[in-house]
Amino acid sequence: MVLKNLILGYRKITGKSIDELARELEVPKTVVEGLESGEIKHPTPKLLSKIKRLTRGLDEKEIEAIGRGYRIKEFLGNYFKYFLKGLSKEKGIKTSKIKEMSPTELYKLVGKLDEDFIKITDKGRIASHS
Repeated sequence: MVLKNLILGYRKITGKSIDELARELEVPKTVVEGLESGEIKHPTPKLLSKIKRLTRGLDEKEIEAIGRGYRIKEFLGNYFKYFLKGLSKEKGIKTSKIKEMSPTELYKLVGKLDEDFIKITDKGRIASHS
């Protein structure tokens, strides 16, 4: 489990702010920020138990993928459009299908990819300028 992606993914699918999640976990906002950034890698057993309770009944792998996908989108910024074009070229996923996806579905798809997202972005950028 990649805790930082799990926390971010959970927050994104539930639409909660950092403050709201901090209240729910009964921790200071800085703890949630530390969990999301990866600065806190080993929370206390009590906090880990609270996190497990929050995600009970949810697919942790999918939540992690959503968190990772969101991070990739944030990292790429304006280049994310090239990533999507490259994704279409590399994976054969039609651009129209990608555009129909909800943000959550898109982040999950992106987050589950094992390929190098920088290479996919470069291929999309090259294809856009040909």
